[in-house]
Amino acid sequence: MKKDPIPKVIKPMLATLVNKPFDEPGWLYEVKWDGYRAVAYCNMGKVNILSRNNKPFNEKFYPVYDALLAWGNNAVVDGEDKNFLVPEDAAALLYMANLGAIEMNPWNSTIHNPDYPDWCMIDLDPDKGNTFEQVIEMAQTVKVVLDELKIKSYPKTSGSTGIHIYIPLGAKYTYEECQLFGKIIATEVHKRLPKFTCIDRMTRNRKGKLYIDYLQNQPKATLAAPYSLRPKPGATVSMPLHWEEVKKGLQMKNFNIKNAIGRIKSEGDILKGVLGRGISLKKLI
Repeated sequence: MKKDPIPKVIKPMLATLVNKPFDEPGWLYEVKWDGYRAVAYCNMGKVNILSRNNKPFNEKFYPVYDALLAWGNNAVVDGEDKNFLVPEDAAALLYMANLGAIEMNPWNSTIHNPDYPDWCMIDLDPDKGNTFEQVIEMAQTVKVVLDELKIKSYPKTSGSTGIHIYIPLGAKYTYEECQLFGKIIATEVHKRLPKFTCIDRMTRNRKGKLYIDYLQNQPKATLAAPYSLRPKPGATVSMPLHWEEVKKGLQMKNFNIKNAIGRIKSEGDILKGVLGRGISLKKLI
């Protein structure tokens, strides 16, 4: 079969313009940080990265350029290099808030050790038709599994519909090792609650079951930060919990912009241990 030649120029897809932004009572907006839109032309051992205005980007994004050279395939690659804001003090957080950044969604690792996550995350994500009581039951089952392995864990509400569970790793393991560990935990929980849980990422295959998400344990994947506001009706907060609070009667609306500060003052930083020494996967094996 004859192959078409590599095109000289392809215009990147741009945002769609509308007359006015979507608006509805009870909804809030946040700033969307954009990056550089670019197209890379890889052909016959040569790479040329161009902006959407055909400006050369080879030197600006030399790590991408070098990676595409090493890749060695003939292709046109459309991509985006994103900028990430790294707040290091209260003033930076206030600056973000002033820009309308309602929620914070950090990586699982720091800029100082980006390839080694500080924690493993288990995200309990309900589908339509699931009840929050089922989410609570699944969280309790995760704790039982981890307790059997003598692993300390830390839960919090997502501020939306689910529960997040942190397992401290101490930045000692790669994302691949972290994700494999998360998969082992998720698989065991699914075995114990097969009627209403699943570990299949494809939404169409879940069939109304609660998703035990361990795949968020990968580079640049994010979840709402602890104590982060969520752009939801009532301005809910993703609130750290004592395990004793993860029981029937727990509701997402219990934690919101009006009472979050008071709770933090009374309970302290419940998730402080997440950034501690971390577990030993070798001992578990």
